[in-house]
Amino acid sequence: MEQGMGTIASKERAVQAAESYRELARVFSSYIPGQSIGEEKNKIRCEVVEKLCMGCPKYGHCWEDRKEDCQDAFCYIGELAERNGRLEHIHLPEFFRTDCICAIRLIEEWNTAAQMERMKRAAYRQIMEGKTALVRQLEDTAQCFLNISEEVREQSERNAAEQKELAAWLKQYHLRIRNVVLEEKKGKGRSWGMTIRCDRRKGVSVRLIERLFSERYGVPVKEELQYTRMISEEESEILLREQPRYEVLTGVARSVKKEQEVSGDSFSLFYEEEGEMTMILSDGMGSGASAAKESEAVLGILEKMLAAGFREETAIRLINSVLALRAEQRTFATLDISRINLYTAMCEFIKIGGAATYIKRGNWMESVSAKTLPIGMVQHMDYDSAVRKLYHGDTVIMVSDGVLETVPERERERFLAEVIGEDAEQKPQVMAGRILNAALLLQNYEPKDDMTVLVCSIFEQKSR
Repeated sequence: MEQGMGTIASKERAVQAAESYRELARVFSSYIPGQSIGEEKNKIRCEVVEKLCMGCPKYGHCWEDRKEDCQDAFCYIGELAERNGRLEHIHLPEFFRTDCICAIRLIEEWNTAAQMERMKRAAYRQIMEGKTALVRQLEDTAQCFLNISEEVREQSERNAAEQKELAAWLKQYHLRIRNVVLEEKKGKGRSWGMTIRCDRRKGVSVRLIERLFSERYGVPVKEELQYTRMISEEESEILLREQPRYEVLTGVARSVKKEQEVSGDSFSLFYEEEGEMTMILSDGMGSGASAAKESEAVLGILEKMLAAGFREETAIRLINSVLALRAEQRTFATLDISRINLYTAMCEFIKIGGAATYIKRGNWMESVSAKTLPIGMVQHMDYDSAVRKLYHGDTVIMVSDGVLETVPERERERFLAEVIGEDAEQKPQVMAGRILNAALLLQNYEPKDDMTVLVCSIFEQKSR
């Protein structure tokens, strides 16, 4: 029962964990002073003066007799160098060009010092962006623990009342229960975990208990642990779960870019205990093994975080922060997510740099698209999300960039509709194959990029 019912952490520990993460966020968010452009120019001037002028035989003539002129000249030099990207001989004031015996070296030293300052500034900016990202992730993790704490509190309150009510109701069927654990999330069904026994020798079948719960709550209920088929006088542990209203069928078709052996596209199809089916498609920048490595890394982390209960936004921002901090390795990938709630048929689309996703309903088709940068390209990432209601027989089609790149954007919906046809009973695997084959045909079966097609059709369960 440990796996089925789950181990619920105490509210106190969840709150303590949240407080510790928030304290870490507070420590990391303490102010790190930067320096202004003016301070950088002054630092460059001091370095150049110390290196060239201090030992120069004309130091007194420049920095004592004409101190104000030299200071003004260096300010002027700094502004021109900042504006033009580097200092040139023509930028020097006239008296510098005629009187300064180190004019050529001054230009060289100034440009070297300025380049070093720019590198320091870039490194400082990357550190600050990384720190900001870390603080955000710590705060998100703290909130995740607080959400768990609140769920534990609400669940505990419901369990107390539910246990009394269920105990009285089941008693008439000679059943005795304890340790009732009720889990109920809005739009994601209910579950009842309990320790149960029968006070008569004949016993009661688990099938009967499923039927009793189904009739009581007006929804199909199934026992999921399947440790026993009969409830006897000895205690058993069971987990009853409300069954989703909908089910899905999926299909996948793939092709590798010409002259490549490995696809840079990665995908994942998985079901979650909370009655959701998730499809993820990631296209690593480029093609071949390196692109595959990046897209697989993105998918692997995201899938584990979603399974652990992190919100999509938190998981995506964390992955983006990690990849952005490795920007020198050019680690970018698109990320396309479709999550279907099998209880409500609501589908959430999250798009980060990916190609459009399509919804087919009979001879009608809609595209869901976004204009966003791939994940890992910038620290402060934006992504677009949309929610659509699906109906019995609807199909969701996800494709990587290479599939429809030869089809004009305004023609893509019509192209897919013609390729798939109007047959509502068509299997998703057949649809995926037909789409891929049509795309390959347009490119004379010499694909210019990796191609991946994911197709998912949703149906109302007949048992309901």
